[in-house]
Amino acid sequence: MAGPAAVCYTGLSSKKTETEENTMKNAMKDMMKGIALGILSVAAVIAGQMALAGVAGFQTAELAGGTVLAVLFYSLLFRSYRKRREAKAERNA
Repeated sequence: MAGPAAVCYTGLSSKKTETEENTMKNAMKDMMKGIALGILSVAAVIAGQMALAGVAGFQTAELAGGTVLAVLFYSLLFRSYRKRREAKAERNA
């Protein structure tokens, strides 16, 4: 039995241009900033809940924390929808 071919030439260049690499790096940085911001936001909500639980009680802190997390979640959804819409408009222009 013969093994697979050693080289498979497709005629397409696999090298990325410098602009494509910079775009990918910037996209990755933006993604990492978003992840870090999300983690810090949740940590701040938890810290706020702990402080509010000591002052106003557990149920009040739970209600406030849940409300803040819901607002953060929906703002994330609306922001991602807006970014997609802007990117689509930019591609079509």
